[in-house]
Amino acid sequence: MGKRDFSQPVIDDLVAGAEPEALTDHQRTAHRLARALSTAHRVDGALYDQTVQWFVAAGVFDTTVLAGIYHTVCGILNAFTIPAPDQHQH
Repeated sequence: MGKRDFSQPVIDDLVAGAEPEALTDHQRTAHRLARALSTAHRVDGALYDQTVQWFVAAGVFDTTVLAGIYHTVCGILNAFTIPAPDQHQH
């Protein structure tokens, strides 16, 4: 599995709110950070320390910014009731 390639079972697990077994340690840590920011809106000390070990503080910052951008886009889509694209159209 490449850095950006996820199999359908991994995607299905993520959509269901599960942590896929197939994730690498780096991916698992990034997933836990993004999930904590999205659900609890905070990061506990142990998760922060683990994330800094893998990605240094700049990586924690980058992941936090990406999570914030994701939530901003979701808010815009929801506020203006923008539907999901039809996947059958190109």
